[in-house]
Amino acid sequence: LTTVTHELKTPLAGIRLLGEMLAEGRAKGREGDYYQLLVGESARLSLLIDNVLDLGRLERGERSYVLANVPLAELVRETLRMFAPVLEQGGVQVEYDDGGIVEHARIDRDAFVQALVAVLDNARKYGAVGKRVAVAVTTCSAALMVSIRDHGPGVAPEERESVFDRFVRGKDHQHGSTPGVGIGLYLARSIVRRLGGDLLCVAPAAGVGAEFRFTLQRGIAA
Repeated sequence: LTTVTHELKTPLAGIRLLGEMLAEGRAKGREGDYYQLLVGESARLSLLIDNVLDLGRLERGERSYVLANVPLAELVRETLRMFAPVLEQGGVQVEYDDGGIVEHARIDRDAFVQALVAVLDNARKYGAVGKRVAVAVTTCSAALMVSIRDHGPGVAPEERESVFDRFVRGKDHQHGSTPGVGIGLYLARSIVRRLGGDLLCVAPAAGVGAEFRFTLQRGIAA
């Protein structure tokens, strides 16, 4: 509770400061930038609150899912557009490659968006030093995949499973210099596994950084 409360205060303080500056006329000529910052801080606050609430629902078995055929590449593009203010606020640029894929995934649309946003937010926080996040949609023989690759310090091989544990953060971030509660990746994996897929942390094919890879069921033909 102490950790979560502390994390709630950070975006809330930003919202209050930006609102005061706009109300007092101290942002003349830059109103558009300040409104954009407000959108980003509000999105961060909403994400944290949603994750905390869903953690309880998920563990009590109260969260239900409705699976449907969803155009995956289009949904990922929409999610990136929605989350763009938060990424831009941190100076992070996104490269998206949909691979020309038009196939459908068998998922709960809202639940997958929540899981994807949690992983994107993780890349924003821990890979921000690289200022670049690459998102790609690909296919394999039996499934569809979405990968999120940052260019930060990466995840040590021995921690690629433990980072998905509840309230656990990598040893390099336990001192609290990077904001976080340690439930985003736990929720993301839990949600995707309930949708019949999986989420793994893997070593990037080349260079520095971390890569998180969703594996999802292909849509069922009508």
